[in-house]
Amino acid sequence: MTVSHAPVQPPRSRGSGARGPRLRLLCALCAALTMGAALLMGAPTRAAAEPGPAEGRFTSVDERIELDRNGVARVRIDLVLDAGTTPVTGPVLRVPRRIEADEADGHRRYRAVRTTDVGVTSPTGASTAVRSHSARDERLYTIGDRGAKVVGVQRYTITMTVRGLVTPGGEQDGFVWPAVLAGSAVHDRFTAVVVAPDAVLGADCASGGADCRAFTSGVVARFAAQDVGADRALVLRAHCPRGTFQDVDESYTTVKTLADRFPLDGPDLVGAAVILVVGGGLTLAHLSLICRDHRWASPVPGTIPPPPGTRVVRGTAHHVPQRSCPPEGTRPAEVGMLIDARPEFAHITATMLDLAVRGFMTIHREEDHAWTFRRTDKEAGALELYERTVLKKMFPKVKGRIVTVTSTQQISRAKGGFLTTREGIERRVAELGWFRVAPNKARARCRAVGTVVGLGGLLSVVLLAGPLGLGLWSVAITSIGLLVLAVIPLMPSRTPVGSAVREQAMGFRSFLVDLDPESVDWAESGNIFGRYLPWAVAFGVSEAWIDRFQELTDEGRYRPKFIWYEGLSDSPRRGQGELEALTYLVDDFAHALALATRYASTQSPEVTAW
Repeated sequence: MTVSHAPVQPPRSRGSGARGPRLRLLCALCAALTMGAALLMGAPTRAAAEPGPAEGRFTSVDERIELDRNGVARVRIDLVLDAGTTPVTGPVLRVPRRIEADEADGHRRYRAVRTTDVGVTSPTGASTAVRSHSARDERLYTIGDRGAKVVGVQRYTITMTVRGLVTPGGEQDGFVWPAVLAGSAVHDRFTAVVVAPDAVLGADCASGGADCRAFTSGVVARFAAQDVGADRALVLRAHCPRGTFQDVDESYTTVKTLADRFPLDGPDLVGAAVILVVGGGLTLAHLSLICRDHRWASPVPGTIPPPPGTRVVRGTAHHVPQRSCPPEGTRPAEVGMLIDARPEFAHITATMLDLAVRGFMTIHREEDHAWTFRRTDKEAGALELYERTVLKKMFPKVKGRIVTVTSTQQISRAKGGFLTTREGIERRVAELGWFRVAPNKARARCRAVGTVVGLGGLLSVVLLAGPLGLGLWSVAITSIGLLVLAVIPLMPSRTPVGSAVREQAMGFRSFLVDLDPESVDWAESGNIFGRYLPWAVAFGVSEAWIDRFQELTDEGRYRPKFIWYEGLSDSPRRGQGELEALTYLVDDFAHALALATRYASTQSPEVTAW
């Protein structure tokens, strides 16, 4: 048993407030991993010692243990505490909850120790209130009242009943009493008397480096130690003739090693293999049968409508014919979402350029490399909802009036960001019927299944790797959960119409990337650069598209005419890299969108206000 002081505890600081859902999920995952690691390792740990007092010592600790025939110990402890001038609450008793016993079948095991009927008196009038809490290896009893601290010399008498200290059988019956002297307190004098029902054949004291002696006389074993310092362990042992103790209440716990929990034997390996094969097979089957695109097996990919009798097959067309125009009746953001299966900032940037090309705004390049946007008088009532949202975010209503001039800097501070625009693009694509299940819903379902299976595998460690010794089963279940999470990007599945539109879009993208000026009828094509620039942005090939036309302009083979884009009109630099500057417009606008989204997530008034 350990005896130490209970110090004056400083008040705990209040928490910093509720954490977000992501942090709570992270804490739950960390807790599950920590619990699983502790169970797998199976290493016994001692309870963390409470801090000892800054000053003070136990001038004497005298213990008397009387054993009956059933191995029940009646313990009395008389101790003298010299607290000096530093106020302390009182002593702390550390009674073991388990004692290491002989191995069984090669495994370490522990004898359970139960303590009851704890009573405290103090001849010097100190507080005798008792508070207790349990750790893994110890039960701590804190004596005293925090509101009535003591100084000077105080005396205490503690009584308790302890079961589990006697181990019968073998050649002799054994008694073990760990007196673990922990904390910063120093014990000047320690004595213990053990009274057995029959003669004590022998006794010893494992001192851990302290000066400890043991004596026997008849049914009594005596132990004594002097100047026991902090963190010294005293284990008292006494041996009686076999049969001295009868009907002893014995309760053992076995410590399993990592090899016990992962035996790598037949049941463990076979079961894990079955789980991996079945779980992995189901995941791959779902990917193959449910998550692959449906497409028409037309002779020419992208044909809408397909020839009569065309079969619907699974998969993606690897070779599509090049085409010089985008899919009919579509917009860049919609087709970009169809290809990427998620709304991106590039899709919103493409929408902004598309609205400018269609006459809803004009774009102006400034001397300081900034960009200004001016709203035109063109009515936006016929636009799609996400397109109207872009205009409202760029030109919001402030104090009852709609802003008609804005910049990338102001867009980066747009209230609420552009989340509603991205959601609007998702809804529009869902309305067009290009995906069998909306991409965000498909990914959410996959994420939920993977998380449940993965956490289930971690939590199954308690049962499978614990009592059953089937740790590989838990590893296999967790691996299946991770596999499901890994295939999240493959979840959205396109309909035959969606696949056909995608095939047309990929053919048009090939045209934008591999543009041959000799094959273009410039008289018929008109302002092909501006008309297809939003599509190049949506496809992620805007830089190559702009650079190609800048070269043609520098060579004099192409003379751009814009009504939606105005360069440096009053600058001698006018005409120098006017098309190339649009590359910076695309980057700056996408950066402004990212800042607006980040600021909206922080919900900071300083950055969300116009």
